Parts: sequence; C-alpha cells; structure tokens
Amino acid sequence: MKEYRESRGFVEFGPKNTAPVPLPAINEIEQIRKTYDPGAITELATSIVHEEDGNTWFDMYNPLLAACLTPEEAEQYLKEHAAFHKGSQSIDNLTPDDDGNYVILISGHRRKRAIEQLLSQHGIAPECTLVNVNLRRGITFEEALVAQVRENTHEKVSPTETAKYIEQLYIYLRDKEGAQPTYRRLSMMTGISEGIISTALRFQRLPESIQKLATTHGDILPYSTLVKLEPLMRKRGELYKKLLSLGQTMDGEDCETYVENHLHIVANTIVEDLLGAKKRNHYIEQQIRDLELRIINAQPSFDLIAETSSGAQRKTSETRLGKTAVSAMRHACRDDPRNMPPEQLAELEEFVAKAKALATPAVNGYEQESLLSA
Repeated sequence: MKEYRESRGFVEFGPKNTAPVPLPAINEIEQIRKTYDPGAITELATSIVHEEDGNTWFDMYNPLLAACLTPEEAEQYLKEHAAFHKGSQSIDNLTPDDDGNYVILISGHRRKRAIEQLLSQHGIAPECTLVNVNLRRGITFEEALVAQVRENTHEKVSPTETAKYIEQLYIYLRDKEGAQPTYRRLSMMTGISEGIISTALRFQRLPESIQKLATTHGDILPYSTLVKLEPLMRKRGELYKKLLSLGQTMDGEDCETYVENHLHIVANTIVEDLLGAKKRNHYIEQQIRDLELRIINAQPSFDLIAETSSGAQRKTSETRLGKTAVSAMRHACRDDPRNMPPEQLAELEEFVAKAKALATPAVNGYEQESLLSA
C-alpha cells in the first residue's frame, strides 16, 4: 500500500468542493419533493444544535448539495428544468453569488428548512449566515436530477411523489431522445428497481382524482392498493368500448368519465366496508375477473339491459358511504357524544371526515335530510 501511495497518489472519497455560501445565494427551484413534515424538520433542526459548557453552535454532518453554474450554464439548466417540470423559471428570479455564479440547490431541502427554522428561533439574519455546501460546478440538469433522487435516502420521498418523478423522467428522456427509455435504463440512472419503476408508471396512468386518494385516505387506500386499480381501469375501458361497439349509448358518457366513476365506486366500497389489505386485494381481483367475463359475454344491445349511468351509480355509492359514516357515528355515540371515550370519538370523527371527503356532495344532502331533521 505504501508503494501504491508513492507511485500513484491517494484515492480520495467524499465532497471535494465544499465551500461556505451565503444562505440567500442558495436558490431553490421546483424539485421532486413536494411535501415536508413539520415535525421531522423540527427534529432535524434539533440535531443540528450542539451545546457544551454554555456555548451553542450549529453543525451538519451531511452538507447541502448544489449546482454552481455560470450564467450561461444556468440558462441551459433552467431550460431543461422547465422541460422536465412543464413550467418556466427565469434566471432573473435567482440570486447570484459574489462571483456572479448561480448556486441552485440539488438536495438538502429539508436541511435548509431546518437551518431557516433555527435562524428564526435564535434571531439570526439570513444575510449573516454561511452554509457549507458541496458545490458541483458545471453539472447538467440531467446529472443533477439523478443526484437528487439518489440523495433522498434518509427521509425518503413519498411513493406518490416518486411515481410522479419517474413519470416525468420517462417523458423527459422520451421527448429529448425521440425513443422510449427502458425500465433498465431508468433503473441504472436513478438506483430505483425496475419493479418500482414499472409500478410507478402504472400508478401514474390512473386518473388524478384516484391518485389523490393515496394522500387523503392513505390508511385504507394506500399507494399499494391504488396501483392494483390500474388493470381494473384498463378492463373497464375495454368493456366500455365493447358495449359501445354493440350499440349501447352509455348515456352519453365518454370513456374517461365512465372509467373514473367506476374506480371511485370501487374505492367507496373499500372505505365503506373497511376492508383490510388482503380483502382489498381480493375484492379488486374479483372485480377484474367479473369484467373479463362481461367483456367475453357481451352481446348486441337488443340482448342487453342497459345499465344505469356510471355517474348515477357513483352518486348512489357515495350516498351509501355517507349514510354508513353518519350511522357509525350515531351508533357509537348513541346520539350523545358524551357516551364515548375521547380517543374513540376522535377516530370516528376522522372516519366521518374521510367518508365525507369521498362522498361529497351526496353525504351533505343525506345529512340535511337525516341529521338536521332528527
């Protein structure tokens, strides 16, 4: 080893361009992480503070990672950023450093927020703050994108945000290169497995209103369950086209509306029956099998009884869900909330709120008829 060091020099690991940067010169632009847990930020801020013998100082073991770009490089970076995020970002909105370069944050957004929280708590002006940053000079947007997702290891980006990022990367590369990138290439770039990439792209095919349920009702309609609705969505689309070809008018509903309404009916049923993970999966699989049989057995319209419009079916399921939520609260309370322990009341109120979010406006109409007249 001594001979190796003398003949070839040392091999170095770790940041090689760490430098103090004024906090106001660290520019944030849109990135893959969209949500931040305030409690986790506070916990992170606490870990940065060190005290000994009455002295207080701040320290971070892991520096922020940022691009350090000339004005020309920054313009190109922002152009590719706009193509990826389907937006626009002007260099005029960025703050240059003392050398006229632009420092754009790649990863460490949570740490930066923790720093800002500490400054506020201790009455320190951002203008008087230097932050040690690992600067990547001349880095391209694509390289920064890959570094960003690989750096999000401690506090992982949510599955829904990761799915959106993967879809954006897929479209970005497809449009830039004129060919669809393979799952293997996306995996090699991001360090994310091909299986997760495939699942993420299936999730992104779902209607946006269904995707949002992973955020608003993630306890009973988590990402892993909603992904399983994607093949159900495709089968509903096949049935719509088959029935349309056989002469059904579908009450004037287009395929997108028809499919989205039926996906919400399935979601409402899962919430209404409080199905566990295994039962949720079994229920969705059964729905797919039933649709496959309907597609095979579909006959010309004179042999069919036209089904109720998907919109009417969805409204019925929402009303039923609203009734279930209100009935659950009434039964547990015996019409008097004082009969319930506070923690049980809180759980039921949360269930009712979630049911109302899914069932609105149908549940509101039911409440007016049922609750207000009681």
